[in-house]
Amino acid sequence: MDLLTMGLFLVLFAAVAIIFAQRKELAHLREKIEKLEAGPAEEKWVVEARDKLETQGAGKAVRYVRNVTGMSQSEAKQFVGGLEKE
Repeated sequence: MDLLTMGLFLVLFAAVAIIFAQRKELAHLREKIEKLEAGPAEEKWVVEARDKLETQGAGKAVRYVRNVTGMSQSEAKQFVGGLEKE
């Protein structure tokens, strides 16, 4: 096998690895979007987050919101902050 053929195989292998990694990331993002766009289920987690805020404090409420929705730390803090203002 010459160097050109080996190089082509290496590039092909890298491309396939990138495609599979992107598919996994895309599936994760789709799941995150589904959690955020859920209709009736959304009301349940919002009520639960409000309850955790009142009984256990903001830290536990932020952690709960992050686990349920997949939000980032800052997004969850903003959401819980909005609940506090209500």
